[in-house]
Amino acid sequence: MVQGKAVNTFNYSMNSEAGLTLIEVLVVLAVVSFGMVATAKFQGDLLHEGGTNKARVQALGYVVDKLEELRINHDGAGNGDEAGITGINASYDMAWNVAGFSGITDAQRHTAAIDWTDSKNRSQSMSLGSVVYPDRLYTDPSGAAGCLSGGCSIDDADPPSPPDVEITLGEPEVLAFDENWPGITNPTEDTTGDEGTDGDDKIYSPSHISDPFDLGDGDDILYISGQIKSELDAGDGDDQIETTGNVKGKVDLGDGNDAFKTHGHLQDDLTAGAGDDVVIISKHLQNKVYLGTGDDKLSIGQHLQNEAHGDAGNDYVSVADNVASKIYMGNDDDFVVIGGSISDEVHGGSGDDSICLAGYSSSNWSGISDKLYDFENIKTSDGVIVKGSDDNFGTGCAYSANWSSAGSGYTYSYPISLTITPTAGLPQVSTITLVNNVSGSEISGVAPNGDDTYTIIVDINDMASFDLLTNDTFDADDLTTEQTNQWVNREQSVTVTLKEQP
Repeated sequence: MVQGKAVNTFNYSMNSEAGLTLIEVLVVLAVVSFGMVATAKFQGDLLHEGGTNKARVQALGYVVDKLEELRINHDGAGNGDEAGITGINASYDMAWNVAGFSGITDAQRHTAAIDWTDSKNRSQSMSLGSVVYPDRLYTDPSGAAGCLSGGCSIDDADPPSPPDVEITLGEPEVLAFDENWPGITNPTEDTTGDEGTDGDDKIYSPSHISDPFDLGDGDDILYISGQIKSELDAGDGDDQIETTGNVKGKVDLGDGNDAFKTHGHLQDDLTAGAGDDVVIISKHLQNKVYLGTGDDKLSIGQHLQNEAHGDAGNDYVSVADNVASKIYMGNDDDFVVIGGSISDEVHGGSGDDSICLAGYSSSNWSGISDKLYDFENIKTSDGVIVKGSDDNFGTGCAYSANWSSAGSGYTYSYPISLTITPTAGLPQVSTITLVNNVSGSEISGVAPNGDDTYTIIVDINDMASFDLLTNDTFDADDLTTEQTNQWVNREQSVTVTLKEQP
């Protein structure tokens, strides 16, 4: 019997799946990492390209704006450059050029180029160009063919037919300020009672006002055959008040365009309030006057013995005799006339203020020069302008139409409108040159050119407007116009002459 040896068999087997899983993990990590890097690079490229595109769009905008500017201002356009233009993503340098265009007389070629460095430090550039044709191509279609062949000579061309002009005369504004204003006419007619109400009252008082009197609001008329001995409150509204005697009580004219006249002295305070007021004191000013806001006029028939105060507004103050107390004109453009001597301060305040010294000549005015404050223009009795300009002065001590409150001694201001109908085939007229041939008148409301002409803007509705200052009265058919047209610097120039009907 063969005795066998027992054999123990031990099988060792490595788990191959564990090694494969590790490799796979490493591969996946590598792929993911590569993808993330690629994605980050792609996003970075997108950001760079986005910034580059923004810079390019902004550069295009700068160039287009410059070409448009050159086109609009082609008469004065020229070469130029601008460095260091700050944009959103870049800094730009731009240059532009204006040159002729071959084959078309007076045409211009405009070019503009711009350079910058993008976010990747790359040099970038862009340029655009355009051609601006002469105005004749737009204003005179018949000249286009000649321009294209090089024969466009606009300044030598026959002038176009002038436009039609229709004149409209408005209702006149009465400007006259008569320092001898007669006051209220027919004071006893159509009266409404003897007390003020909140309405349009007309009151006649046959004797003094001795108790406080309130006219109430509304456009009131009050005539007093006697003195004002107590307080008078006119209320708001356009009031007219006249008294034949002295004023010994306070007067408050209230807001509105008021007229007040006393045939005697003003012996208590008067406050004019807001509005364009007229105050006439036939004798002495013996107490204070406060003109308030608005374009006010104060006339004193004898001496100024107490203070006169202006405020905001273009105010006029006239003193026939001596000034023994202070005058304060306040803000804006004021005009003062002094007929006698000056022994106290006269202040023009702010604005372009003028004073006429009817009591002093150019040889002796300097003795009171230290009493005059803040007057830009000074005229003496012999007609000499000792300071500033004569623009605001008319004949003698009258004011001129150039003074802000205007009137220049004229009685009427007529608003005039011109309707300009363009000639067929020509564009809308943008401005006209006005010549005034109406005898004894002035043009107001527009700036003079200095050669007896005025340049007036024509609005989008083909309307041009101005005012005519005159002492004469006109009807709608009394005035007419005559117009001419010519080429000036390749543009039509329209001249309109205002004149009376023959």
